[in-house]
Parts: sequence; C-alpha cells; structure tokens
Amino acid sequence: MLNQKGFKEYLETRNIKDAIEAEMETKLGYSKNERTDNENYRNGYYTERTISTEMEKSILI
Repeated sequence: MLNQKGFKEYLETRNIKDAIEAEMETKLGYSKNERTDNENYRNGYYTERTISTEMEKSILI
C-alpha cells in the first residue's frame, strides 16, 4: 500500500511517462509496438531523466 508521498510520486511518474509517450507517438506518427512500413519499431524501454521543482528522478519509458 502506498502512503501519500508514494502515491503522489507514482501519479507524477505516470503523468510524465504518458506525456513523453504521447509526444513520441505524435512525432513519429505511430504508437509504441505498432508495426510500420519501416524497420524502426518502438519496442523496448529507455531511461529518461526528469527534473521538476520538487524532485529529480529517472523513469523507465
């Protein structure tokens, strides 16, 4: 069970991940794991470092 701080961090991380994934989908023109005509599939994960006014963390995207 998450405490209030843990839940807040979870929500912030989820929002950041969703925003970055949406940005990539818009830029590339296809969603994660979607098959395309080219060889550049969006599969796997990478680490993204984010900094906000309250914290700095690395998240897996």
